[in-house]
Amino acid sequence: MRFDIIQVCISILPYNSLIILLILIIIFQMHTFLDSGFCFCGWVVLGPYHFKFRTISRTSECLFALMNGDDLFATFAITDTNSLLIWWFSRLYLYGFILLFIYVVLSLFIAIIMDSYETIKEYYQNGFPLSDLQKFIS
Repeated sequence: MRFDIIQVCISILPYNSLIILLILIIIFQMHTFLDSGFCFCGWVVLGPYHFKFRTISRTSECLFALMNGDDLFATFAITDTNSLLIWWFSRLYLYGFILLFIYVVLSLFIAIIMDSYETIKEYYQNGFPLSDLQKFIS
């Protein structure tokens, strides 16, 4: 559903490159805001119980590795299991982060890139649209 809305919004407007750039900037800002929120939450809550969340820089590195699909098993396995509440929170936190960033945000990036590719492919097959200057001259 969300990919259809983005494709309609992009295909209606005549300045596709500008709109795509603005959408990418908005998504990057949302991604940065959510990532910093997850980073701070992981550092505060999981820091005393997990080696990879002891400092804010380690937390950031761990979350970046999780976004790329690295070190998933080790991150889950190292969690201190003395407290059942911390164990459940770490599972929900890590699964939520993985679902949000890998499946939602990265899928949105791929959709925007694929739409740009289709637009450029169409331009090369059917010819580029005339610019305002070319319309004025002809």
